[in-house]
Formats: sequence, structure tokens, C-alpha cells
Amino acid sequence: MSCKDYCHNYIRFFTLNMILKIILAWAFLLFCSIPGATGQKIDFGLPFIHNFDRHAYNGGTQTWEIITAKNNRILAANNEGLLQFDGHKWEKYSLPNKTILRSIAYDMVTQKIYAGGQDELGYFQPDESGVLMYTDLRQTIPATFNNLEDVWNLKLANGSLYFRSMNRIFAFDGRQWKTIGTTETSCLAQVGNVLVFNDTDKGLFKIEGEKTSFVEGSDILKNKTITGIFDLKHEWVVCTEKDGILKLKDNKWEIINSAESTFLKTNRIHSACKINDTLLAIGTYLNGIIFLDHQGKIHGSYNKNKGLQNNTVASLHFSSNHQLWAGTYNGIDMIEMAGLFTNIYPDGSLQGAVFAATIYKQKLYCGTENGLYYRDLATKSPMETDAGFQVVKGTEGQVWGLDIIFGNLIMSHNDGAFLIESNKATKISKYNGSWKFIEFGDNNFCLGGAYSGLYVFRKIGAVWQEIGKISGFDESCRIMTKDSKYLWISHPYRGLFRLEINLEKLSANIENYGQKSGLPGYLRNTVHNIENQILVTTELGTYKFDNAGNKFVRVDLPGMPAYAKVHYKALAEEEGKLWLATNQHFGYIKYDQKLYSSKRYETNLFDFENLLVPGFEKIFPVEKAGVLLLTTKGLKYFQDGNKANSNLGVYISKVFDVSKNLIVSDGFENDSLRNTTTKTFDHDSNGFLFDFATTSCNKSVKFRYLLSPSQKEWSPWDHKSQKEFNNLFPDDYTLSVEASDVYGHVSPVFDYTFKIKSPWYRSVPAILMYLLAGLFLIIFSRQRLVKKYEHITTNLEEQKTENEALILQLQKEKLETEMHFKDKELGLSSMHLVQKTEAISKLKKELSKIAKKINDPELKKEVRSIASILSDDERLDEDWESFAQNFDSVHNDFLNRLKTRFPALSTSDLKLCAYLRQNMTTKDIAPLLNISVRGVEISRYRLRKKMDLSFDVNLNDFMRGM
Repeated sequence: MSCKDYCHNYIRFFTLNMILKIILAWAFLLFCSIPGATGQKIDFGLPFIHNFDRHAYNGGTQTWEIITAKNNRILAANNEGLLQFDGHKWEKYSLPNKTILRSIAYDMVTQKIYAGGQDELGYFQPDESGVLMYTDLRQTIPATFNNLEDVWNLKLANGSLYFRSMNRIFAFDGRQWKTIGTTETSCLAQVGNVLVFNDTDKGLFKIEGEKTSFVEGSDILKNKTITGIFDLKHEWVVCTEKDGILKLKDNKWEIINSAESTFLKTNRIHSACKINDTLLAIGTYLNGIIFLDHQGKIHGSYNKNKGLQNNTVASLHFSSNHQLWAGTYNGIDMIEMAGLFTNIYPDGSLQGAVFAATIYKQKLYCGTENGLYYRDLATKSPMETDAGFQVVKGTEGQVWGLDIIFGNLIMSHNDGAFLIESNKATKISKYNGSWKFIEFGDNNFCLGGAYSGLYVFRKIGAVWQEIGKISGFDESCRIMTKDSKYLWISHPYRGLFRLEINLEKLSANIENYGQKSGLPGYLRNTVHNIENQILVTTELGTYKFDNAGNKFVRVDLPGMPAYAKVHYKALAEEEGKLWLATNQHFGYIKYDQKLYSSKRYETNLFDFENLLVPGFEKIFPVEKAGVLLLTTKGLKYFQDGNKANSNLGVYISKVFDVSKNLIVSDGFENDSLRNTTTKTFDHDSNGFLFDFATTSCNKSVKFRYLLSPSQKEWSPWDHKSQKEFNNLFPDDYTLSVEASDVYGHVSPVFDYTFKIKSPWYRSVPAILMYLLAGLFLIIFSRQRLVKKYEHITTNLEEQKTENEALILQLQKEKLETEMHFKDKELGLSSMHLVQKTEAISKLKKELSKIAKKINDPELKKEVRSIASILSDDERLDEDWESFAQNFDSVHNDFLNRLKTRFPALSTSDLKLCAYLRQNMTTKDIAPLLNISVRGVEISRYRLRKKMDLSFDVNLNDFMRGM
């Protein structure tokens, strides 16, 4: 059976053997070949290493033990206490005396975390809110053994807690303590179901139930410091600090003497953990981590040069999440053993940008900013899984391109074009600054794109000749492709060019494509040939060339989801597959026919922080074995076969009441956070901060949430593992959370239900009280309204009466004003008559005087005729009836009332009365009556007599009083 088939068979049984599957996936990445693959395999590279320094976890530099707890949380025994990591945040719990924590053990049933330190022994256990509380066990230990010194190797077995001190093994079953004395012990290990410890003066002993038995032949281990005991392939493997590895098989001990064992003796074994049934990870004092199989062979290493923070590894732990955790003397490191990507640094510690890569004659060549490096793929260097690269002499500087042309490898370099043969570079160009080579035409012609234009080369036999430069085209030719007839060149700032080249004349017909040709413009266009079809990727989408219309039309890559239809930074074609990269994603489209005519598409996209070299984005497929991404820091190697199965789960790791500045749940025991029980809060708790976590214990996970009933839709996916809600109203809430990883797995929904109670003033009794109070207010208000209505009605009646009186008064005043006005007019009219009468009278007198003086009878007759006319006019003015009517209308029928009361009054008397009513003087009245002033006085006297008025009565006042 091939190694590949072996891996796949075990992966199918993931649920039956999780640990074995994890390790096989890791071995597939680093060590296994790929039988049947048409391309080259790449079985080297470094997985991602996440470094957590002491500031990240707020603890000490040394970590002595690492284990996994519920939900795959990481627990670590650190110099400054217990550390807990949920994949997103670290938390620290100190021991009561702030001493060093040496060892920890986790009881999945009771949720207890046993902790042993310098003269410390106890356990952390979550309370009802999930907050870890410490319980001290030292008082339960007999006084004889109360001086514990350091507590190491805590183990839970046979219903008891075991640990070792300097010269004694302790066991506690919850009721009583038992001890096993030793001269000195350095290891207590659990091998299968058996506990094993060492006595430096005797060897190994097994603890089985309450019995202790010596392991035959283990006296070979006397005076050796044992750092770990493991069961591999039914063999015991014992790691010693200074004496390498020993094996026990079929009751026979064997000391492994080999170069690997010598290496381990030199670098000293500090810690170890079991990866699977065939592989160990060994932490050394001097050289980081070594991987050792059951036969004692080393299969790779990680040290400070490869990403660890320190070469002294005090503790190791391999989790079910494909993660190798290492507690070094300068922090904690986590190695992604089965991640999607591994790192390859061709230029070693320089870790420069890679601009080109290709596989040529069983060698991987990488063009970097520091020169050209290569590695033989047929050889292995197990101690240096990412090393083995050599620099090609004379290629120092920037390497822009690697192209296989007519069976030769051509390197485009800042210094020009070079022919590469093994580790030798020979310059074949006369110019400097080469970008790329491409075969073009027949008879071994090719084109070289350079800084200053396009050059023609020809291979004659084994010799390369530079024929000359294409005239009329001086643009930089870095991005080139061809179709059946034309050469296409895209310039980042000057648009897209199509060249119809005449190799014999070294000339070309050139056409420039831009906005008028259907493209968005001339900037940042990248041309590709995908299945003999010219595609151009731009910041505004993808465009395909329409030969018939000689223009570009907007298209979408088939099979791509809407959120990924963006600017494609790189495209690379493989048989039945198109690799692509954007700013946020990396992956491929798989199809069964042609890209634009397939009936079935399979699209796999992974979250990917864009690390490709800006402006030089490239993807290099390794013929069904994976793909290389050329980045600003080395290569990233991707194998889709590493996509692991997932039991991804999500949970809420902490709830913080923002309103009260109080931890509601620091839930190490997360069952308390599930929706089986609804947490109830007071009304003044209306703001909460929720921490999310997953069982993957990986920062690459994304979250989304939905708070019902406040939200109607799920939030967008985000790497943030916290969410704060404020100003929540009293109600029943459900916070739903989902997680997704880079593999595309989505977790089941986790629901956390809680209730914010209504305040007392919104309770049922309060509402009844409000109703009664409201009813009372309604009755009271009604009575007040009735009284107020009556008062208003009374006021309105009084106001109405006052208004009516006021109206009458105003009407009276109006009438008086009108009467006064008419009286004034009548007076003015009377005055006018007086003046007119006086004037006529004067005129008559003057005419009489003139008539007396005239001797001419005819003339005298004319003058007297005029005087007679004036007498007629005077008589007309004395039209009494008209005057009397007007006067009575003004003075309220004064004359008629006067006639009625005094019938004896004559017309002349009535006229005098009217003039007196108008308060006219005797002088004014005389001309109106055509009498003298004396005549008026006589008329007044006669009038008084007729009206029988005494002389003490003022005649004017009497008339006005009538």
C-alpha cells in the first residue's frame, strides 16, 4: 500500500481514531511521497508557528506543562500560575502564594484543574458562574509529608491523584493519602493504563492498583535522569536527559546508538510528547524540537532559526487540533502541524521576497530579491526540513523571472538574461534588466521582455544568440502572454498592447487597448491566456477579448460566489483547475470541461491575507501536488489534500455585565452558558460584553452572531471574538453564535438565552396600582372639570351681559357721534345760509342804492329786476319743509315733538326753536329769519310766552333738553 493510500484510509476513520488521523495528516505534509502524481513532490517546509511571548499571556517566561481541557482549551503551568487560552485570549490564575506552577492535570468529569507548585497543591474548579476558584489540598496531607518541595507530574489514574516530589510518590483517593518512597525520582509517567516511575538507585517501577512492581531489566536506567516514557508500536521508549533513547521490547532493553542518539545526547532531552503510535516530539535544551520515530530516526526539527522563541523547550503537548504546543524558556509557541500552508525560505534566514519559481530537472528553483536558490527534490535533509537550498553563484541581486524555453532554464535578472545550468549562470543578453522570456514563432525563436523593450533570441544547437530589438516599442515588458498570432503585453500604467511581430524585420504592428476598447482604463491591467482565451483582470473586474469586435467585454469567472467577484491579483491555469488569489481569498475553480463551457464547477476558497508581492503577484502550480504562492517573505506551499475534517464548535467563554462592571460568567464550565437555563438579570443590567471561542483554538476563525429579537439578520463574518451590546430593553433574548474556519467548515449554532427583568415600576402590582391611581385621577379630574365648567359658564354669562351692555353703550355712543356729526353738518349748513342771506341782503341794499342813483329809466328797470330775482332766491332758501325734514332726522323728530307739545307755535317760532337747538347766537339767527337782532330778541320773548317758560330757564338749554 502506498503512503498516500495509507493516509487516506486512516483519514476516513477520523471519528474512530482522531489522534492517529492528525499525525498522518501532518506526516503527509512533511514526509510522505505521492505515488501516482505526475508532477514533483515537495515534502519539506515549515508550518506556521505562532509565538506568544510573556506579554501576550501576562505570565512568566518558563512554562513547565501544557495540557488540553474541555472545548480544547489550552492550560499551561507557568512560572506565574495557571494560564488558559481559548484561541483568542489568555487568562492567568495565580496560586495563593504566587509560587511557580510546575504541573497540572484536568478532570473532565468534575472540571477540576489540579495544580502543583513549589510547596503548593490544590485544584481550581469553576463555581456556578464558571469562575475558577482555588481549593487548597495541603491541609489534607499528613503532617509528616507536609513539606512537599516541588510537585511534578500530576496524574489522574485508578480514581486517584498521583504526583511526585523529590524523593516520594504521592497518591490521594479523595479520603486518604498514600506514599511510595524513593531515593530520588525524576519521572512519573502514564504508559497506557499503567503508571510508571523511576528510582535513580534502582530503575523503573509500575503502579498497578495498590501494588508496585519492579520492571525487569530497568536497572539499566539507574543514575539516569528520565524525562519521559512512552508506548510506541507496543514498545516502551524511555527518554533520558543526557543518555539519549532506550527501548523496551519483549522484556529486553536496548540502548539506541546512532548518529541521531548522539545528536540527542549532545543537545539533551528536556521534554517529550507522543504524536502518534510511531512518532515522538522531543524538546531539547539546546536545539529546539526534534521529531523521532519508533525506530529512533529523526524526521525534522524546529528551533529558533525556524521560528521558535527559544531553543530550550521545557514542555510539549500535541492537541487534537493538529497543534503542537511548546513551552520554551522564553514564551509559548504553537505549531500548526496540519495547516493549509507551510513556509519555505529559499534564502534561509534572509527570508526575502520571492519573484519567480519553477521546477526544472528535479530541482526547485526560486528567484528572490537576494539571488537565485535551488534545491534538489530527490534528496532529503530530515534535520533541516526547510533547508537544503543553495545559491546559484553569480546571481546575487533581484531575480525577476524563471522560464523554461526550448528545454533550457532562462533566468531574468536585474543584470540581464542568464542561462542556468545546475548551479551555474551564463549571461546571454547584451542588455541589463530582463523581465521574462516567452517562445514565439518557429525555428527556436523566443522573445525576451526587458526594462527597455522587447528583444529577439534564437537557440541554435546549444548556443543562445541575441538577434536584436523590436523597433518602435520601448515599453517595459514585464507581463507578457501570447495567443495563436499575437503577443500581448500589459503595462501597469500605459495600458494593454497587442503586437503583431515580424521576426525577420524586427518590427511590429502595435495596437493599444484602453477605455475606448472596453477596458476600464489604462491603469493596472494584467493580461492572461486562459485556455487560449485572452483575459484581462482589472480593479473593476475581469474582461475577455472579443476577436470579432476587436474589443473587450466584461465577464465573471464562472463558479465564483458573489462576494469573491473582485480584483483577481493572480491567476494560474492547471488542467481542469484555475488557481486564483485576491486580497482576501485564495483557492481554485475546478471544472470538468473548459472554463467557460463546463457544466459543473467546484469552487474552494480559503481566507488568505494577501502576502503576495505587490505588483508581482504569482501562483505556481506543482502539477497536482499543490501550489506555491510567491510572497514577500519566502514561499507558501499549499496542498488541498491537507484540508482536515472538523468538529468545529463555538461557545461563549465569558459574559461581562458592562452596566455593573461585573463578570457574570468567566465560564470555564461552559455548560452553564447553554440555553438549557435562562440567565436572568435585573433591569439596570442593560449592557453586556460577550467573548466568543471555538474548539479549534485558532485565531484564524471567524464569527458571526444574531441577537434576537433586537436583530433581524446575522452580522457579517468577522475575526473579532468579542461583541458588546448596550441599551438593551427588558425582554427575553437569545444570542446565537456561529464560527467558521479557513477550511470552510461552519460550526453548529450556539445559543445563549438570557432575560432582562422589568423594573419594579413595570411589575403587575405596580401596573394595578397605576390603574387604580389612574381611575382615581379620572374621577377627581372629572369633578374638577365639572366645577371648572360651571365656573366658566357663569363667567361666560356675566361676560355676555357685560358685552351686551358694552355693545349698547357703543351703539349709543355711535349714534351720538353720528348725531353730533350731522348736527355739525346742519350747523355748517345753517351758517352757510346765514352767510348767503347776509350776502344777498347786502347785494340788494347795494342794488337799491345804485337804482336810486341811476337816471336812465331802462337801466334802473334792469337793476330793480335783478334785485327782484335776488328776492326770489331768498324766498327759495326759505323752503322750510325741506329744512324741517332734515332737522328732525338729525334731532330725533325734535320739531314734530315740539309741535305736539306746543301746538300754538308758528313756523317762525319753529325755525327759532331749531336754531336755538343748534345753540346759535342771536346775531347768527337774525339773518336766517331775515329780521334784525332786535327782532330776534322780540321773537325769543314771544316764544317764551307761548311755551309758558319762566325767565330763569335758559331757552337754549331747554331746546337741547327736549
